[in-house]
Amino acid sequence: MQLQERIHKAILTAAFVLQLHAAVMEDRVVTAGYYDATVIVSNKLSSEMAVIVHCRSKQHDLGARAVGAGASYSFTFGKNLFGGTLFWCRAAFQDRRLAFLAFKQDDEGNVYVIDFEVSDDGVDRVNGEERVHITGWNRK
Repeated sequence: MQLQERIHKAILTAAFVLQLHAAVMEDRVVTAGYYDATVIVSNKLSSEMAVIVHCRSKQHDLGARAVGAGASYSFTFGKNLFGGTLFWCRAAFQDRRLAFLAFKQDDEGNVYVIDFEVSDDGVDRVNGEERVHITGWNRK
């Protein structure tokens, strides 16, 4: 390999590492794809309590976040060009716990924003005026 090729490869590698670092710091997950998708989890509990939200994929653990009353947590990621991108989220408050599938690429088609609301009844997926109940709370 010529020196120019090695330098070019090193620059591309360094640029990717910097992009990955910046993405993780902004709750942006870089995968092999070019199409961005966003998951939003909003706290709609009537008790004005924070809910703990922890989202992850097989490759990326986004960590637990305390989402205050009326606030939202979101993350953006690139979908894999060949399919298979999958994110799960868990939510908890007081003695209640639940888990839900936040994104499965094979099912989502060209959806780019997926909006969930955590409420006293559990989690609903919201799309404009349409609301679909995903799961209820389990007690610890």
